[in-house]
Amino acid sequence: MNKTLFLFVLIALIPVALIAQKSPLSIAFSANYNLGIQKNSVETFNNTKIENNSSLVENKKFSLGQGPSIMGSLLFSASDHTSIVVGLRYSFLAKTEFTTESSVGTVSANGTRSLEASRFALLPALQLNTDNDKFNLYVRSGISVNFTNQKLIDINEVSSNIVEEQWKYTGKPSIGFYGGLGVQYNITRALKFTLGIEFENLSYEPTSASIVEYRKNNVESRHDYDPIDSEIEFNEWVEDQYSQNVDIEKPLQSPIQTFTYNSMGISLGIIYRL
Repeated sequence: MNKTLFLFVLIALIPVALIAQKSPLSIAFSANYNLGIQKNSVETFNNTKIENNSSLVENKKFSLGQGPSIMGSLLFSASDHTSIVVGLRYSFLAKTEFTTESSVGTVSANGTRSLEASRFALLPALQLNTDNDKFNLYVRSGISVNFTNQKLIDINEVSSNIVEEQWKYTGKPSIGFYGGLGVQYNITRALKFTLGIEFENLSYEPTSASIVEYRKNNVESRHDYDPIDSEIEFNEWVEDQYSQNVDIEKPLQSPIQTFTYNSMGISLGIIYRL
């Protein structure tokens, strides 16, 4: 009887012993808002206007890294001061706009170009932190593997006709640098509140672009463009297709365009130890 009771008590204490131990795994969720930094300009993405019968061009610098994002992470504590973090982040739509104005003889044209992007990112990183009872500092450093959905909405109004073209960019995943630092507050043994600053150094170089949607006077239809006017291939070295021997059945060859996604922002989140 005593042996049976002892065995029953021993089995009952196993979950208590497991709970008393610190689990090496935690899950985290954060909401972020980022500002674009280290902006640059991209060829053909400018503001233009007509003034005193002259065509003026403004070189506009921008970054598509601005805007809100959400992130979920899994943390593995290798020690009291070191963790391996694997995060998955979704960056909501970021956009920048350009205005165009041109004229040929008595015919004038006005338009807007909206460059938009959203993306998923895989963020593996190493985190170092202090190990105090309530407040702790942390610093995180890793890489950013981004899967980018970038498009251009080009709207032009010519002689009361409105033409809208939507271009979609395609390319390989882009890899950049990701880091952050901040403070953690231990609400309970298992639950923490975090406040931090995060930054990312990233650029995206698409390999091609094409028209995926065409509207005329707000009616969707099929365009009658030749490939040279509806498709673009980006390469390091290209031949000027408009100089001689133009093949209108092939996509336009263009030098590589590099779009900046550099950002710095604030992050609010929680961490729960499993």
